[in-house]
Amino acid sequence: PQRVPLYARLVDPFTSDDALWEFENLFVLSGQTKGHWQGVSTRFLHFKNGASNETSVKIILDEARDFVTYCATFSALTSDG
Repeated sequence: PQRVPLYARLVDPFTSDDALWEFENLFVLSGQTKGHWQGVSTRFLHFKNGASNETSVKIILDEARDFVTYCATFSALTSDG
């Protein structure tokens, strides 16, 4: 079975904030993302706690889409199967 990288490393985050922090800690800081997504956990926390207006929501959605797209590619490149 194909596993996502965090679970392959036996990391079981409890929240989405934990998952972002673990992704950054394990993959970004180790250089496996080749410099992509530095500060991702802080950025999403900032988005979550920031003001909600049409512009900020568009920025959050665009960033989330980009991150999901990247993770799908990254997951495929790092999987064992």
